[in-house]
Amino acid sequence: MSLVRQRSPFKWMNLFDDMDDFFLSREDRFSLPIDLMEDENNYIIHANIPGFNKDEISINVNKAERYIDIKVEKKEEKSEENSDEKGIKYLHRERYFGAVSRRIRFGTPIDPDNAKTDLKEGILTITIPKSEEAKTVALSIK
Repeated sequence: MSLVRQRSPFKWMNLFDDMDDFFLSREDRFSLPIDLMEDENNYIIHANIPGFNKDEISINVNKAERYIDIKVEKKEEKSEENSDEKGIKYLHRERYFGAVSRRIRFGTPIDPDNAKTDLKEGILTITIPKSEEAKTVALSIK
């Protein structure tokens, strides 16, 4: 039994996908998509990381350089254990195993000591307050 990848009758339209398959490794095709938002007091990051547990995610903040690093890593399952013990072998593998990271820089000072994180249904939410020195202050004219 083998899996056959079905192609569209408009194959010429898939030229860039085919080039990606040829030139990019699996690691290069996996990314960490984010949404970065801000309100008056906070930066809010939403990162899609489905299939990862809390212990597979690391978040590091550099206050002086004003950036945050998000790294996720999925350890590869031992295929030898599965095939030897249960007679199971892979016919086709598409799931990603390995590490990917993303660095996000902020234009204003941040306060990582009061940051909040949440992981729910494959979406990591990070809320980082802007530092007091980054907030706008109204001045009165005397």
